[in-house]
This record gives sequence, structure tokens and C-alpha cells, in this order.
Amino acid sequence: MGSQLYDFLSDSFLFSNDFLDNAVTESLSEVQREIERYREFCLENERQLYVDAAVEDSSLTLYCAEEISVPDLLQAALYVKRYILQDPLFELTAKRSEAGKTLTKAGFVEPPSTDGELDVARLRRALKFMKALTPMIAGNFVKFVPSSKAMEDSEEIPIYASDNYFEDALPSEVLRKYKEAASVSAVVSLGEGRIRFEPLRPTRGISIRFRGDVGETRSMYSLHKIENTQLKDGTENEFTFTLSLPETPPDREHFLAWVRQSVNLAARNRFRETYEHAEMAMRVNAALSTRSQLRFDVLRTAIEPSTSRALHTANTFLNMDLPLLTDLDVENLMRVREEDGEAFANFRFALDQKLSSLREVSDMQTAKRMAEEALQELAEVQLHDVRQKISSLREKMGVATVISVVSLAAAVQNQGWGLLSAATLAAAPIASAYLDYRKDVKRHPAFFLWSALGKNGKKRR
Repeated sequence: MGSQLYDFLSDSFLFSNDFLDNAVTESLSEVQREIERYREFCLENERQLYVDAAVEDSSLTLYCAEEISVPDLLQAALYVKRYILQDPLFELTAKRSEAGKTLTKAGFVEPPSTDGELDVARLRRALKFMKALTPMIAGNFVKFVPSSKAMEDSEEIPIYASDNYFEDALPSEVLRKYKEAASVSAVVSLGEGRIRFEPLRPTRGISIRFRGDVGETRSMYSLHKIENTQLKDGTENEFTFTLSLPETPPDREHFLAWVRQSVNLAARNRFRETYEHAEMAMRVNAALSTRSQLRFDVLRTAIEPSTSRALHTANTFLNMDLPLLTDLDVENLMRVREEDGEAFANFRFALDQKLSSLREVSDMQTAKRMAEEALQELAEVQLHDVRQKISSLREKMGVATVISVVSLAAAVQNQGWGLLSAATLAAAPIASAYLDYRKDVKRHPAFFLWSALGKNGKKRR
């Protein structure tokens, strides 16, 4: 079937139509044992899974750790050489650490009684998504890797302190991007695990989301009070302490300082996730693909060539709108890619060459001029052939007459991968605990922002 994972799943009841359609109900313990077996299989074959995924040497091999849909992949199938995805099933096999469970229980909102149990409905959605991609797996267009392992809970959760509200948790220009995008709400408990978000005011719970991030997921913070602290016997720096969550709100000055600190920590955590994704993209010899404008902008700000001045990049941007076929299912689109895809293959080859050549240029003005020339050439020659092919396929296959477009913005890094300078790390131990500064890498990175556009050319949210 083109994948070790799919060979496993095809022999498992997890891929059976009866299980996916909930026609038969295995016990929760049976399902749990099966996904644990899947996790063991992934870990035993982890090295080979990454080797298989990383065989393509192309700027148009993309890695995506974000939630992605079948239509998203259909948009990309004609223009991307390969998509390497974070395995959504492996992600569901992770178990929370005891420390993580304890912190959740101590939160402002009591977790539901089912917290920690396997979400079978979510499991079925992940499996249906993976099964729908079978033709893309067979065609070697999509590969899955167990990359969520890097973000799983550690057995011990470190607790940090800061005398400047963690303002040094990230480089200032990176942190500023997050602060500008931050939206903070007060969290009001309604009992029985129910909450309401209200305009910000002093309270013991807050919610932080970042506009433009993937899904704009909320981070929840609770303001506890430390009742007592005791040094553990036989240790010099280990303590036990008791926390309480008073019903009364904190005073305004204390509250605002806590909000400031929480926004900085939430930004650090989001950047850590983006950084992990970028690191994984390099591991699988791919460019990073994101649909988040915020993540794209943060990466443009954070990636700093070693030869340039601080907080300046030598990124080169290509922007183009690409025509798409609509109303094609996965099987038919993969058939087009394999049997009628010469024009698209030529476009991918030409774009790949342009991106590779830009990486060798250190002068920003030269890189900009080359990018403009490359864009003009691609538009006049390769995209002309693509549009002609699109028209002929519309007539041949009877697909929709209204052609959607996808906007592709590519940022190409010229001089290597240095997310944080050594000086920044020396001044920011909170960052260095997670983020590894690398001076030398074999592959210069690139990253892409894909946005679906409507007929009027505006981005669809």
C-alpha cells in the first residue's frame, strides 16, 4: 500500500468500515489496546518511517504538523512534490504524565470526569482522514511520521521564576509579534466544568489566544496562592509546596503583572511549538508548511542569517496565485497527477530550481532581483502551460467551470538556520531550556504559507 503504517492499519479493525461507521462497538479496553499496539509499532519502526519520508530532495517537499484537511491536500497535490504529515493517530496514543494531570486538576476550571479517557469519536475522525488519503499514500504523495512524540509531556514539569516577567523568554522582535496578536479574556467559572469568557478584569483565571495562529487555540492560566513551602529531606534545591485557589480576585497591580507574565509564557510555548515543527521539517529534509499567518511572520522575524545584522533576514519572497481544479476526489486527482501531470511536474521542477538557486545568494538586493525574474519567468512560461492544462482537463473530465486559486508565499532562507543568537540565549535561560541554537545545518530551510482564495482573490478564513 506504499506505507508500513498502512500495512498495519489494513490488518487492524481500526480501518474496518464497521468500526469507522460505528456499526460495531468494540469495548474501550479493546480499542485502547489496539492503539497501544499501533504506538509500539510506530516506535519500533520510527527510524525507518523517517527514512522513508525523507527520501525526496526538493524544496517542494513540505512538512506540516498542523491539522490539515483532505481539501487542503487536494489543493496542493498538483504543485507540491510530497507532503509529510504529523501522524494524527500516533498523537492520540500519548498518555499524560502524572505531573500534567495534577496541574490540570489544580486549574481554575475543574476538568471533566472523563479527562484522560480515550476520545473514541476523535479517534474515528483521525482514522477516517487517514483512510481517505489511501490513494495519496499509494502514490507516495503523502507520508506520516510520529513527530508529535517531541511535544509529549515530560515526567517532570519544570517551574521557572523570573524577575522581569519573562520579557527575555524570546528575542524582543519575536515576542512583540505575539504581544501584538494576543487577546486576553477573563475566565468565569459557571460550575460543573462550564466557563464563560468575559472582558478582561481581575480574576483568578484568564484565557490567552493569538490572532492569526492555527485555530487560535486558547491557553488557560490560573492564579494560585502558595500557602507553604518546605525543603525536601536530603536535598538542597527541591521543595514541596501547597497551593490554594482563593475565591477572591487579586488586586489590580498583582493581576496585571500576572497577565503580562502569562502572555510572555504563552508566547514562549507557542514559539517552542513552531520551532519544534521547523526542526522536524529539517529532519525530514523538507520545507515547513503552515496556514498560520502569525507563524509565518514569526519565522520570518526569528530566522536570522549569521552574516546579517541582528533581527534582519535575507529571506526572499515569491508570491503567486495558482489555479486549481475543483470537484475532483482524491483518486481522480491522483490519477491526473500521475497520468496527465506533465505541465504540473514541469512547474514543480522549475520552481524547485528557482528556490534552490536563491539559497546560494548572500546579497539581499541580488536575491530580490533574482526572485522577481524567477516569478516573471514562472508566470509567463510554466503557469501559462499549467493554465492551458487546467482548461483541457476541465473539458476532458467535466469538472467545475469556476476555478479556485491558492496563494503561495515562500520564504527562502539564504544563510543558514539560527533562530536565536548565542548572546540572546545567554541572557535567556528560560528559552535555552527548550530551544537549541544550531550554527551548522546541512539543509538551508524554506517555509511556505498556503492560503485558499475565493473568486474575488480575498483569503478565506
